[in-house]
Amino acid sequence: MAFCPSCGAGNAESVKFCASCGKPMPVAAMPTQEPVQAPAPAYPPPQYPPPAYPQPPYPQPPYPQQQYAPPGYPQYPPYAQPYGYPAVQAPPQKTAMPTAAGILLIIAGVLGLIDWGIVLAFGTLAAFIPFLGAIILICGIIGITFSVFALLGGIMAVQRKMWGLALTGSILGLFTVGFVGEASLLSLIALILIAVSHREFT
Repeated sequence: MAFCPSCGAGNAESVKFCASCGKPMPVAAMPTQEPVQAPAPAYPPPQYPPPAYPQPPYPQPPYPQQQYAPPGYPQYPPYAQPYGYPAVQAPPQKTAMPTAAGILLIIAGVLGLIDWGIVLAFGTLAAFIPFLGAIILICGIIGITFSVFALLGGIMAVQRKMWGLALTGSILGLFTVGFVGEASLLSLIALILIAVSHREFT
């Protein structure tokens, strides 16, 4: 209940004028509302660490490393590579065998050319004999061809190139014969040296 300040009569709180004297009633001040604050959480929100990706359980295969042994030291067997990598072979040591084989083949080829050149000369002189001159001519051409292959094989052996041609020249050089068979003997020695040193050819 509100009381009139002029006459003191009691009035309801919602009236604006006094029912007794008719004077305006004082307006009650509205209580100020304080801002409502959100209640503080009882516990701070949990902090989750970033997920860590698992590492592979198997080790990474190492890259194959090539090992070289210095000249003059023994060559050890190649070491085994894990994870299916092939074994690394040490580079072969260069020897004088291809060079020696090439020189022997060149000498055998030159001797064969000289020998079969003489045979062709005699075949020309014996051309008047039936069939003999033709046979000597054919044998001379074949011998000269074999001697040329022996020369080419010797050059390839000295340069350490085209192992197949060097081997073929040494085989055909066996049929060059020479004066007393020395060309065939030199070609046989060259054939053995070339076959043994085939890893030194490119």
